[in-house]
Amino acid sequence: MKFFLVFVLSIAVILGIITFQNDTEISVKFIKWSFSGHIAIVLAVSFAVGLLGGISLLVPPWWKKAKTARTYKKRIHELEEEKASVDSDEKPKENAESEETAEKAEDINKP
Repeated sequence: MKFFLVFVLSIAVILGIITFQNDTEISVKFIKWSFSGHIAIVLAVSFAVGLLGGISLLVPPWWKKAKTARTYKKRIHELEEEKASVDSDEKPKENAESEETAEKAEDINKP
């Protein structure tokens, strides 16, 4: 959160400096579309469009990886629960077997 705040403030300061230093009006033409405005506004809009374009390219793979990770975590949790139930079922059997062995040993030791 602190990094994000510092990042946003630094971008705002940089845009402020550019705005005060470059008060020139420029014209941007793209196919049939034309826009006239201050260079700082054009740069800020260009930066924002590039940032949104980059984010739109990075988010879908990130969502896919997050979904896969959630699926794996859920499967791990299920397997751990299954292992715990198997372990709890085996413990009474082990105790019963050891008691039977102890009884047999006592029977053998009786004269």
